[in-house]
Amino acid sequence: EKKLLEGKDTNYLKLILGSPDTKSDSITKWNYHLGEGGSIGFVFHELGLEIKEGKTVKVDFSTWH
Repeated sequence: EKKLLEGKDTNYLKLILGSPDTKSDSITKWNYHLGEGGSIGFVFHELGLEIKEGKTVKVDFSTWH
C-alpha cells in the first residue's frame, strides 16, 4: 500500500488526503493523524510522508499507545 503514495506530488497528496495535520519544513515531513482506537487504552495511528523536490520519497505508517 505504501507504493500507492510514493512518487506522488504534493498537489495530488493534498487532493486525496487534505492538508497535513503537522508539517515540518526542516526535514520536509508531513504527518496525518489517522485516528485512535483500542479496547483497553488507546492506540494512535499516523501516516508520515517524507517529501523531497515536491514528491513523496518515503511513506511510514506508525501506531503507538
